[in-house]
Amino acid sequence: ATHYVVNVLASGQIGVSRHFATRLPDKFGDMPLCHGAGGAPLLHGCCAWFECENETRYPGGDHQIFLGRVVRFTNIPGLPPLLYHAGRYRSLAQD
Repeated sequence: ATHYVVNVLASGQIGVSRHFATRLPDKFGDMPLCHGAGGAPLLHGCCAWFECENETRYPGGDHQIFLGRVVRFTNIPGLPPLLYHAGRYRSLAQD
């Protein structure tokens, strides 16, 4: 693919997070989405999206490391992100 998206899940999207943690062969198949730069999938309900164009790839053992150029950033102000740390979902503390 020439493009990809970093979908930043919102705090209310625990179900989406759990869906993508399964072994389903097509995790995007029944997800509501639209298409961003280069046709990359933008998930509905996220708090932010980083739409990226592949800039460079580096070998990383049995993986590929992608360096992308952000071509578009979108966020929904005031919608907190979904956090996962130390084996559980968490919330940001209010100041």
